[in-house]
Amino acid sequence: MAYDVAVCCLDEKWTIDFCLSSIQMRADYDRLIVVDDGSTDGTLEIVSEYADEVIYSGRHLIGASRQIALEASDKDVLLFLDADVELVRNPQPVVGAVRGDVAVARGKNRNLIGQSCTRAHAWGVGFGLTAIDRQKALAVGGFPDRAYGEDVAMCRALRAAGNRCVQVGDRIYGVHYKSKYDRIPPRDVWPSENFDELVEALCTGSPDRIRATMGAIDSYRLPEVISEAVAYGIWAQLRERRTDVGREKGD
Repeated sequence: MAYDVAVCCLDEKWTIDFCLSSIQMRADYDRLIVVDDGSTDGTLEIVSEYADEVIYSGRHLIGASRQIALEASDKDVLLFLDADVELVRNPQPVVGAVRGDVAVARGKNRNLIGQSCTRAHAWGVGFGLTAIDRQKALAVGGFPDRAYGEDVAMCRALRAAGNRCVQVGDRIYGVHYKSKYDRIPPRDVWPSENFDELVEALCTGSPDRIRATMGAIDSYRLPEVISEAVAYGIWAQLRERRTDVGREKGD
């Protein structure tokens, strides 16, 4: 199935290279469309190396950027990837799931410093790594001009029109950094047979488990993928994030 890939970005220099290079390496797309919302940090210089089309928005509304990408594509299916998501395998099963009454199909993402994979919810799915039926999306009015919540609004509109929004849950298709970008680990080529195990170890925040997994990776002759210092850095981030969540809840 022919499809386009869309990435919406704003000052994503720490992750955009990982994102776009992984698309080029692992996706069988027709065109890569990047919608930039006014980056000033050097993101555009990186984008120009990969994108088939770069569109400037500058509105600081993710809903508007997604709508621009939706209208720029001429394919039946458009695959959205967030600028801080890196594909770890071919997303064809996610794209292929968009058929019949399925208007949106989401691929599993592993949050690098979170506790679990992204999941579908009762109200729909997010668009971090998600394929959408363009014509059905346009038929319900497209994405609203919002700075957030555009994914919820789209899924609700599609469901109201009799469509389904599903998650393809067979494997992990991407890693979602969602971290302090200047602490991202070095990204050499990680062996696919070990990738899920490594990410799971990182997500536990356990230095012992991370070190043990790094040892397993060494058996694949992968040179210095993650140093012990970075492992502790991930642990510190996770602890800091939990503390912040506790403060928000008043704990």
